[in-house]
Amino acid sequence: MSYSISDIAKIINGSFLQHVEDTIIDTLLTDSRKLLLPNSSLFFAMAGEGRSGNSFIKSLYEKGVRNFVVEKDFRYAK
Repeated sequence: MSYSISDIAKIINGSFLQHVEDTIIDTLLTDSRKLLLPNSSLFFAMAGEGRSGNSFIKSLYEKGVRNFVVEKDFRYAK
């Protein structure tokens, strides 16, 4: 089942840091090594033992992912 990124934001009570287009999301991604469809993926940057999903955002962005769910206090570092 596919949802727009706007629909997902409403479902999870999220807000946008930046919103360019209302992408259709087909893939929920929690492991950056499993990336197959960057244009339609939503990456959940979750904290795990000894590492944070935030540390994978830059590399996923460089591979074409444009949709991320991050912690409320997330700050993008250029």
